[in-house]
Amino acid sequence: MESAAAEHHLPADPDCLLPHITFFGRHLEFASGEENPFFMALPGHSADNLGVLVEERSSLVCRGCLYGLSPILSMGNIDDMIASLKKIGKMGLENVVQGHGDIVLAR
Repeated sequence: MESAAAEHHLPADPDCLLPHITFFGRHLEFASGEENPFFMALPGHSADNLGVLVEERSSLVCRGCLYGLSPILSMGNIDDMIASLKKIGKMGLENVVQGHGDIVLAR
């Protein structure tokens, strides 16, 4: 822990490190120069699954929402999964980076 704290410039003996950015609801957008990542809820596989859309690249990182070109639902909610997949389908993306497997080239 001490070496990791030193490497990442963290307190050597933290009581508790809390996240300094959180969001509740549907989305969070960052302005970061030429590309603006847009974090969004994509529940289904799990209630806390997130996607990161980079509109400037027409790309989405969707984590566990897609798994090897098929949705996976182990401990999730099928209705949420279907809603998330429909949301992705309406985005008109060129690239989808799934949680496991190759990048899906949509167009």
